[in-house]
Amino acid sequence: MIATPVTQRPDRRRFLRIAGSLTAAGLAAACQSSTGGKATPTKSTSSTPGPTTTAPGPSPTPKPTPKPTPKPTPTHARQADYTALARGLHGQLIQPGESSYATAKQLFNPRFDGIDPKAVVQCASVDDVVECVRFATKFGLPVAMRSGGHCYAGWSVGPGLVIDTGPMHSISASGGSATIGAGARLIDIYATLANAGIGIPGGSCPSVGITGLTLGGGIGVLDRAWGLTCDNLTAAEVVTADGQVHRCDSRHDADLFWACRGGGGGTFGVVTELTYRTRPIQPVATWYMSWPWSAATAVLAGWQHWLPGAPNNLWGSVHLSSAPSSATPSVSVVGTFLGGDIATLNTALDGLIGSIGSDPSSRSANSNEFLRTMLVEAGCSKKSLAECHLPPTGDINRQGYSGSSDWINRPMSTAGNAALVSAIQMRHETQGAPDVAVQLDAAGGAINQVSPAATAFVHRRAICSVQYIANWYVATPPSDVTTWPTRVRASMQRYVSGEAYQNYADPGIRNWQRAYFGSNYPRLQQVKRRYDPHNVFRHQQSVTVA
Repeated sequence: MIATPVTQRPDRRRFLRIAGSLTAAGLAAACQSSTGGKATPTKSTSSTPGPTTTAPGPSPTPKPTPKPTPKPTPTHARQADYTALARGLHGQLIQPGESSYATAKQLFNPRFDGIDPKAVVQCASVDDVVECVRFATKFGLPVAMRSGGHCYAGWSVGPGLVIDTGPMHSISASGGSATIGAGARLIDIYATLANAGIGIPGGSCPSVGITGLTLGGGIGVLDRAWGLTCDNLTAAEVVTADGQVHRCDSRHDADLFWACRGGGGGTFGVVTELTYRTRPIQPVATWYMSWPWSAATAVLAGWQHWLPGAPNNLWGSVHLSSAPSSATPSVSVVGTFLGGDIATLNTALDGLIGSIGSDPSSRSANSNEFLRTMLVEAGCSKKSLAECHLPPTGDINRQGYSGSSDWINRPMSTAGNAALVSAIQMRHETQGAPDVAVQLDAAGGAINQVSPAATAFVHRRAICSVQYIANWYVATPPSDVTTWPTRVRASMQRYVSGEAYQNYADPGIRNWQRAYFGSNYPRLQQVKRRYDPHNVFRHQQSVTVA
């Protein structure tokens, strides 16, 4: 994967580039109502490196449970007055016909460019979000929420009103915590916090928004050591369907705070701000090994058996991939090692090689300071921080793709490993095959030290996740390309847990309630009933009222 340009991969794939050696803006959170009909505006500042020292404000005085949300007026009953909405905003309302509309409605994935919302509001404050929610409820408009625009299924754009919190990207740190605006992107968060000597765990892809990542759980390259992104969340500010602003944590409206940690985006409200526990940063080593394709089944088997005994500060990922330009598919194992000690890392990797049973054809490991490693993982090792953004300010290109996922709770059988290898081999032999891949990302460690019921993220027994990906570089790919991940997932069900990662949303998963949320789904339905009984916030796989 080293030779693959950064523009060739969508964000959440996390294919590490080791030079020389990733939903929507809102779940909801349960919280307390703020005083007054409007919320206090959230100050939005540039998220360039250099954290402010502003400490997070105290939680408001607890208020009674909100009154039931008024049932939205049907769209046909009243004509939505967008001009009136625009007058009440600090940010910008953009509609069809305006020069910025085509860009404003775009997601990272060009696959969804044909969806045309009635309006996109680029919210500058929590006041703007309140105005949008009340407007959408009043006129019965469908709502799509967006922080970074990387939703796999395209649900952060829709035919009605898009509430975009992208401009709300402030980042501040003080006293062991960081308070981050809903629209902040991962690369800016890493850079800003690293300059203060601290960090939080997250994905590696630079343009992903922090909110969608957190609400779905937030797997990444440090999660075996530091836990999921959602495990480090300590508070969230949310606008619920009744237009009230809430601040939730483990003591205030704890049911919705529970749902914010893995319940998925786009279901309970619009998140406007998030607070995290921070950790002192350390050097992080990156490592890479590859084998001939003939060893792929052995690599899969050996890695799965070795992984549960690996130290928590070691994370790894197996890649099986096929691209039109390669003569054969490829198999590689890449990873990170928090602490950066190369000698200790190599001892652990020797154990992996022993489990696989053959030496790799290539092997490398390098230690870097924290931010440098995150830039390498983001595919930005040869880019400046400014360039590691989407256009117009950066040169990270958009990418067409589709994906699906599984979780593996115990090492797969020989037949299961062979089936994964066969899926790649068969696609590689297909005429005009696109760039397809299967990626197994390590779980366990700190992730599995949390009870499945402690947060909405239920996948606490897995040894790894599996992601099935198809990339394409044409405007209209063949249907067999776009459906490849879902079909491969279906073929693998006899070998895996039947679960799926909610941030890799796949509309083709039929029993998604069980796959994404398992035994936690009934409790999520109770939270939905309390905070959004009329289903204002919804998409194809959003939680529904019990």
